[in-house]
Formats: sequence, C-alpha cells, structure tokens
Amino acid sequence: MSYLFNGANLFHIEFTILSFRKYIDLVEDKFSSEAANTQERFRAIQSDIEENKSQYPPEYLQHLLDNAIEEMIEIDVEFIHRFRSSIIIQIFSFLEVELKKFCENHSIQFSKEYSIDDLKGKNDIDKAKKYLKRSANIDITSNQKQWRFLTNLRKLRNKIVHHKSILLEKDNDINALKELSVGNFELKSIENYGYEILLNDKKFILKCLEQIEKFLKALEF
Repeated sequence: MSYLFNGANLFHIEFTILSFRKYIDLVEDKFSSEAANTQERFRAIQSDIEENKSQYPPEYLQHLLDNAIEEMIEIDVEFIHRFRSSIIIQIFSFLEVELKKFCENHSIQFSKEYSIDDLKGKNDIDKAKKYLKRSANIDITSNQKQWRFLTNLRKLRNKIVHHKSILLEKDNDINALKELSVGNFELKSIENYGYEILLNDKKFILKCLEQIEKFLKALEF
C-alpha cells in the first residue's frame, strides 16, 4: 500500500468513475433509442413513397429520402462522435487533475522544497512523471502497456481539441494514433490529406475510463 494512501481520495476516484459510466450509459442509450426511431421514420417514408410515388414529383420524393438519410447520419455519426469526443476530453482532464493533486499532496505531506509546478515538462503528465520519480521513487511508466495507451490517449485528446479530430499524414503522432485506433475507433481516409477520427465504438470510451481508473488506483495502493 502506498504511504500516500488516502481512503477519501480513493472513494472520490471510484465515485467519479462510476458517475462517468452512468452518464455514458444514459446518453448512449438515448442515442440508440433516437437512432432506432429515426430508422423507423425512414422506413415509413420509404413505404409511403412506394405507395404514393405517382402522386408526387420524383424530385420531391428524393428530397424526403435525402432528409431522412441525413438525419440518420447526423445521429449515428456526427452527434455520437461529438459526445464521445467530449467524454475523451473530460476523462483525460480528470486524469490530469487527479495526478497533479497526488503530486501536490505528496509535496505537502513530506515537506518537499519543490512541487510539481516547479518542474519543467512537455505537459502536466510529463511533469508528474518527473516529480514522482524524483521525489517519491514512483515510476508511473512501469506498466509500459498501460503507459503507452495513456500516452496515445493524450495525443488523441489533443487532436480532438486542437485539430478538430483531423489527423494529417505528416503529423508526428500519426503512427501512435494509428496504433491506438486498431480495434478502437475509425480513421476515415481523406484523399491526399489524412484521416478524420471517428469515435464509432462505445467500448473504446469505456476502455479509456477503465485504464484511467486502474492507473489512478495504482497510485493509491
């Protein structure tokens, strides 16, 4: 058990992760229900067109179909991607906040002459890695598979936030994100340009949440 074990903080982590899971399930279920309703409306429009196609101009009937298709795509692709993107941003921010708080608590508890904010690093995660290794002899990269996943997740978060989920062929992170995408999300090819990141699998979002939970709990024990 870590000498920094804090039951209250552990409870906070578990409670927050549970809250995220409930929120994800609630919204995903709503999307699934709305998608099913939209598909039903599309089938009804198709049936109505078939029965009354002689009464309306072909352009009008095609307009009805196009609108129904656009509505399905909007829900099944665009809306769900926006929601899942927001979850990636939120849960990674949660990781950053909790990790920094852990370092700050260590600095106070052991009266260190410096804190995480005094260190230089590429980002807050990098500074936390340096602080914990130097001050607490904790190597947060020891689980290399988990650390690689979280490092790549940070790169995905950055692409969502700063590049509107667009990945260019020339980007330094392209190999890392291609690796992360396998079995997790789609990289939709944009001809002669790069890829659009499409978060098309709820299981990947839950996987991210699970990895963050395991990582943070490991610090507490």
